[in-house]
Amino acid sequence: MILTIYIYIYIYSKRFLFFLQGAGCTALLVAVVSRKLELTRAEKHLKNAAANVLRETWLIYKHTRLVKRVNPGRVRTHQRKFLLAIYALRKVKMDQRKLMDNANTITDMAKVSFIFHLLLIQK
Repeated sequence: MILTIYIYIYIYSKRFLFFLQGAGCTALLVAVVSRKLELTRAEKHLKNAAANVLRETWLIYKHTRLVKRVNPGRVRTHQRKFLLAIYALRKVKMDQRKLMDNANTITDMAKVSFIFHLLLIQK
């Protein structure tokens, strides 16, 4: 009688531990995958600027080719927005390049200061 109760509790506690382990592994996997899929702030800006260029390209095509009568005012408006979107995309790309150059400069300065510090310690 006592042996059967012990086995019964043991089996259910084992199931509970397996359940907790599975839930923990799943939560960890979801956290790692979501962190990898998350875009940085700069990537979000770049993606948004590229989407604006594509949107305005489509709207120009739509208002020139897919209508019976072309409305020149709308076409000019979307052409202006298209050029502004291209300029914004170029600016975002240039800002990213500058940021990478600054990051490289900072790491180079850190390396130089570390080497200089080592030279001072040796003397």
